[in-house]
Amino acid sequence: MADNLAVLRRFYELAGAAYEPGAKLPDEIYDLLHPDLVTREPESLPYGGTYHGIEGWRELYAKTAEFWAFDSMKPAEYVCQGDYVVALNRIVGRIRATGKFFDMPLVAVWKFENGRIRSADIIPFDAHAILEGSKS
Repeated sequence: MADNLAVLRRFYELAGAAYEPGAKLPDEIYDLLHPDLVTREPESLPYGGTYHGIEGWRELYAKTAEFWAFDSMKPAEYVCQGDYVVALNRIVGRIRATGKFFDMPLVAVWKFENGRIRSADIIPFDAHAILEGSKS
C-alpha cells in the first residue's frame, strides 16, 4: 500500500513537470505504468473515453495537455486500501481554447498491479461544466 502511494506521488510529479502541448515526458514515467493500463475519463468530455495500454495513455495525456493549462493539479489527500489509491485532487486552470477558468474537485481512482499503475478512473466534479466551458 505504501509503495503504491510512493509510485503515484512520483507519477504526479513526473506528469506535472511536463504538462504542455507536445512536451516530452521523462522515460521514467513509463516504468510506473502497467503495459495493460486502462484509463477512463468521462465520455462527455472532448478528450473523454477509455484508453488502453501505454500508447492509449500517451494519447490521452497529449489531448488533455492541449485542452488544459493547469495552474495546479496536485492531490490534496490520498486514501489507500489494498491495490487502490484514491487521490482527492483540485484542478485549477484554464481551458486553452476558450480561456475559461476552473477551480473544482476531481477524484482519481488508481488501481495497482505489481507496483505499477494498472487502471485510472478520472472523475471531475462537474464534467458538464467543463464541456460547456470548452464551447466558444
